[in-house]
Amino acid sequence: MTIYFRVDANSKIGFGHGSRCLSLARMLHKYFTITFLHIDSSSEFLNQIETAGFSYHKLDELELKNQVQEINKLVKPNDVIVVDGYQYDTAYLSGIICKCAYIDDVNDKVLPVDLIINHNVYAPLEKYQCKNSTILALGSEYSLLNPIYLNAATQKSNEINKLEKILVCMGGADKENSALEVLKILKNSFPNLSISVVCPNQKNLKQIESFSKDKEGIELLATVSNEKMLNLMQSNHLMICPASVMVLEACAAGIPLYLGIIADNQIKNAKYLKDQGIGIYCEWFNKLNNETLSNSIQGLIDDPNALNIIVKRQASIIDNKTEQRIIDLFNRLTISDQVSTDT
Repeated sequence: MTIYFRVDANSKIGFGHGSRCLSLARMLHKYFTITFLHIDSSSEFLNQIETAGFSYHKLDELELKNQVQEINKLVKPNDVIVVDGYQYDTAYLSGIICKCAYIDDVNDKVLPVDLIINHNVYAPLEKYQCKNSTILALGSEYSLLNPIYLNAATQKSNEINKLEKILVCMGGADKENSALEVLKILKNSFPNLSISVVCPNQKNLKQIESFSKDKEGIELLATVSNEKMLNLMQSNHLMICPASVMVLEACAAGIPLYLGIIADNQIKNAKYLKDQGIGIYCEWFNKLNNETLSNSIQGLIDDPNALNIIVKRQASIIDNKTEQRIIDLFNRLTISDQVSTDT
């Protein structure tokens, strides 16, 4: 039996969809054959697929209606396809002949699928328009994270006694280069802080490199491995990032969060995290001003124990049973398919 992943990842749309699909594939590969289906993915993402030991197939059809027909020629009725992307409408999802799982974070349409996964912390509050038989996997207990983050969640975080090192990461879809604006504020207000910036967007990275030239205490990195990213999270005292999947990774790693928004699909997550005290919240990063960020950082410098309080609250977000929950979900899908076929 094959599990197909219909997903694209590149610098234009970002790498979040691809990243969570890869994480899901890593959890399932011992039990199923894995194949990725793509149209416009970067060579970087395709290399990640190959490095993980999976295969990929490039689809020819750009039009969604024709693409469904092409997919249906590839899959078998007892296969499962995982779809991740905002462009896939109700007609697309209902036209697929095999079992279909959809990874969601916006809840903006009818989803005639067999499984919905939304691993955002606010997801249990969502009411979905779906089939009565649809399996709902909602909340951070179904976090689609690389196993190294899930393993890190079982480790105790070190206590933070002083804020000295900050990690900044806005992801590949940082269209307005908020990472640069954050870096400018930090270095201008707190020149002695050590700052690591992870920026997979090459255009943004060049601008950050230009600003950082001849400035001390700045480490710039483009794309980093999950192992390196985990190390950065565990060795810094605060992470400034959008309310994306990075939040779950950070909670697993045990690094306090300064949260904001760079895309509409992060609004619900950010507000829920703020209400739960999981991080410090600044709303939209493109509206962040010097005073707001500087006052927040100064407050954490004056009272570093506030960072430890955030970490303690984060500990409830991720546990060590996520992978088994995911495996059980897909076993339920395949078992139900066998039952319907037999009858």
